[in-house]
Amino acid sequence: MPRRPVLPSAVLAAVLLQVQPSGFPGGAELCGASGALAADAFVDGIDDLPLMPGLVPVADQALVFDKPGGRIVQAVATGSLDASAIRSFYAETAPQLGWAAAGEGRFVRDGEFLRIELVEEPAASGRGGPVTVRFMLIPQ
Repeated sequence: MPRRPVLPSAVLAAVLLQVQPSGFPGGAELCGASGALAADAFVDGIDDLPLMPGLVPVADQALVFDKPGGRIVQAVATGSLDASAIRSFYAETAPQLGWAAAGEGRFVRDGEFLRIELVEEPAASGRGGPVTVRFMLIPQ
């Protein structure tokens, strides 16, 4: 199966300019003068899926396996963000990058299936703790 072309950085930047951070905690801090999200990191192994600002990759949990039948990617990130804000970010961003929604946290594109799972960790203070985000990409 031929590899899907990677979006040029100018196209990806144009998409990110359309994402508004108003619903995200600390939205003002995540913006530059133009109001665009300052997404300068991408999900490990998924070159054109931005890592939401505020999430940090967990490098020792990344797995990338590329084979003729398609690629398999598992990446993990964590951050002290609201889980609903993370869901909203990817629900809005992924379709702008060609991913069609296939249920909550599920997307399909070019013969690939992307699943985004969130695990909210309890905090000792009673307020929400860090959120772990697991990105899984498999052939469809």
